[in-house]
Amino acid sequence: MPRRRGVEEAMQAQRTQFQSSKHDLATQALRAAVQFERVIAGMNLESGKIRDLAGELRAKAAPQPTSAPLRLVEPGYLGTYRNLVRSYGKSVKTVQAIQEGVFGLADELEAFANNPGDEPMAVKLRDICLALHGKLLQELSEETPAHEWRRELYQAEAGVGST
Repeated sequence: MPRRRGVEEAMQAQRTQFQSSKHDLATQALRAAVQFERVIAGMNLESGKIRDLAGELRAKAAPQPTSAPLRLVEPGYLGTYRNLVRSYGKSVKTVQAIQEGVFGLADELEAFANNPGDEPMAVKLRDICLALHGKLLQELSEETPAHEWRRELYQAEAGVGST
């Protein structure tokens, strides 16, 4: 029985790390959307927040040097990225097409951060960021039972369990 408990704890830790990673990406997508909204409103852009999102998208879509030889996208992100690339108007027939679509979006985000473009491009990128944010939150809510969300929320508000 102790061995099973150790396996369950390891699986829970991995699930928590994965959920945290998705939550971080969702937060970055929302922060980037706010920056695009600032451009639309004629305000200054904090380009670092858009670059952060572009970098994170690339990191999750790129194979890691230490990963399995056939892994092309971080586990758990393929469906999210498929929807993202589809909303972006690109082909989603193969993993490579999805990966290229994510890299293309990251390139556009980076280009906009380096040289803020016109309002229509800001609107387009804002909508894509909001769609990504919404999809990630939906996936997180499906992965975590409601009672765990409430417990984590209460702990966060009370400052309990944080390191």
